[in-house]
Amino acid sequence: MTPIYFFNPTDFDPRTFLFLGVSVKRGGSIGRFGTGLKYAIAWLLRNQHEVLINSTPITTRQEEVRGKLFDLVYFGDQPAGFTTDLGPDWEGWMAFRELYANALDEGGEVGLSRPNSTTVVEVRCPPDSTFLAAFKERDRIIVPRTEWTFESNLIGTSTNNALRGHFYVRGVRAGKMAVPSILAWNHTDPNNDMLSEERLIKSPITFRWNAESVVAMSNNPNLIRTVVLAPRGTWESEFKFDFTEPSQTFTEVVWELRSNPALNQTALERVREVGGKQGTGYTPIQADEWMLAAACKIASKVQPILPNEIQVTADFGYPTLGLYHPRTGEIWLSRDAFRRGMHDLVATVLEEAIHKHRGLEDKSRAMQEYLFGLVVEYLMKEEEK
Repeated sequence: MTPIYFFNPTDFDPRTFLFLGVSVKRGGSIGRFGTGLKYAIAWLLRNQHEVLINSTPITTRQEEVRGKLFDLVYFGDQPAGFTTDLGPDWEGWMAFRELYANALDEGGEVGLSRPNSTTVVEVRCPPDSTFLAAFKERDRIIVPRTEWTFESNLIGTSTNNALRGHFYVRGVRAGKMAVPSILAWNHTDPNNDMLSEERLIKSPITFRWNAESVVAMSNNPNLIRTVVLAPRGTWESEFKFDFTEPSQTFTEVVWELRSNPALNQTALERVREVGGKQGTGYTPIQADEWMLAAACKIASKVQPILPNEIQVTADFGYPTLGLYHPRTGEIWLSRDAFRRGMHDLVATVLEEAIHKHRGLEDKSRAMQEYLFGLVVEYLMKEEEK
């Protein structure tokens, strides 16, 4: 058994361990829920670790409750009020994180030799212990602040490969990402609303939204370039940049990369929506006036639209046939819309006309209901003939 010692210079009050919901952490502390130590001890005991606090052993006694046996946790001779079943989904690194955070919060540390300190938590680990493995990579679990580059008061990033693929909140690991990442991301959590009681991310989507906003508003071209060129299948490649007005730096970097096939297409769409680098960012070309007039005439049977409301460009840098820009009020068509024939041209003109004149958005429930309404109206008229 390999011993690990967590130690600090403050007195240990057994009630912080015996009573659920007791948290005496100060502002700025890592812990705040008053349950982390209990979860950690439960995990250690059910995974064959030995635990002593100031030389007092933490033990278990088996008790039967309604026909089922439980291992009740004891501090010396005092029952702790919970069993080793607490936190059934916890992992070794999470248990280590809690004891390490408690030590750091009290001005202490962790080590392999027994210290001369006021409070000492000793954990004796079996050879295959994931808790022991977490000790060996402790700077990847509670990460020094110097590791992070903060783009704002909300999000920091790191290029350290060893940290990638995990969520961090205030520098503390808070869960694994579902897909790989190309950067490590650290949320400062100023409102204390990012974590569950188990200190895991409550909403990965909110975390991503915040990261998207920080990147879109960033003046760091290297960060922007790294994120918008993230390989498909990575966490960053899922960024949408939907709700943030992009910075001038973001706009310039994305516009420069517009022909790069690896570019995040939603980043380019966002830049187009807010007007691009100059105006809309498109270079107009001469349209096929006959085709455009004919397409507008057909589309106007559903939604009136005039040819002079539409401009044409060579391409958008991605496979889209038409776009409407709410800020400028302009409709743009790609040259490919004409090449694909009258059917696709009419469909594109009609879609963008609906966006402009009815304010209906792509992939929205309102757009769906409107289009289905048109279909039903047509079918009913046909039925009446």
